[in-house]
Amino acid sequence: RLNSPSLDLGCNCGRHLNALSGLGFTNLHGVDISKKAIDIMTDWFPRLRKNCTVEVDFFQRYLKQVTDRYFDVVFTRGATVELVHPSFPLVDEICRVTSQFAVLVVSENTHSYPRHWIREFERNGFMLVKLLRPVKQMMDPQEYVGSSVVSLMVFYNSKV
Repeated sequence: RLNSPSLDLGCNCGRHLNALSGLGFTNLHGVDISKKAIDIMTDWFPRLRKNCTVEVDFFQRYLKQVTDRYFDVVFTRGATVELVHPSFPLVDEICRVTSQFAVLVVSENTHSYPRHWIREFERNGFMLVKLLRPVKQMMDPQEYVGSSVVSLMVFYNSKV
């Protein structure tokens, strides 16, 4: 559904939100810690702001304020979620606010706080429905050399 509430965790300047908006999605949300990135979003994607609610905040604080199962889809691309300290139950909170799908494109093991993503989502009733390791096609071939390998993981809330 094009009006499904969808959240980009770590939206940065909004390139993924802008792509979704261009496809007709209208109930988009983003959160990022960088005010500068959000300011750039307004400059680079001025039409996006009418279809998108964006907040500058820590994931920890933002997620705690969201109503249970508010978003149909929560997605993230990159290091921002990988840098959340394990003392915060990140996966538990993502699952709490997600009614259908959680989509992650992350480097699973090359950062300070490796998580057992699949096990943590499954413990919360989310079933892994898609796994791509590595996701080479998402990167420029020259960018891929020497960089960390990313994985795509799609989880479905099996409690729906």
